[in-house]
Amino acid sequence: MGNLLTSEEVAGLTGAKSRPKQCEVLRNNGYQFLVRCDGSPAITWDAVNSYMCKPANNDEVREDGFDLDALDRAG
Repeated sequence: MGNLLTSEEVAGLTGAKSRPKQCEVLRNNGYQFLVRCDGSPAITWDAVNSYMCKPANNDEVREDGFDLDALDRAG
């Protein structure tokens, strides 16, 4: 169980203090987590790290202005 985020770490990750809001933020951002009997989210560091390392959705507009799909079309 040492791999679970503490309640303080979950609050820091989500930016929310209340348990329902923490669950909402995690759910809206696509994190995999469980809801404990007391309503608090249980999430592992593995789940956080795998989310942070997944590639961005190709349909999203990049903020830096680069069109990486253009490389495929040019090739």
